[in-house]
Amino acid sequence: MILSLAMSPGGFYMVSSDEDGIIMMWDLSSSRCLTPLIGHTSCVWSLTFSYEVSIIAFGSADCTVKLWDVNTSTKVSRAEENPGRFS
Repeated sequence: MILSLAMSPGGFYMVSSDEDGIIMMWDLSSSRCLTPLIGHTSCVWSLTFSYEVSIIAFGSADCTVKLWDVNTSTKVSRAEENPGRFS
């Protein structure tokens, strides 16, 4: 079941999150899934693109916020339950 959707500024991409913590990134011009973004251990409740569409932020029930590079589909950073801490 899809829990959250976010569309990139300009409307070229969309990301969706599911109960299993996997985020799917979609190319809206081709209607194809580009890549699954795997890294959360629980459902993802919130998604957002940066204004430049270079970073996507995900907030999860596993008490983390993860940042992903759109161009490389790699994890940039994460914030855990400890305030002010990024790793």
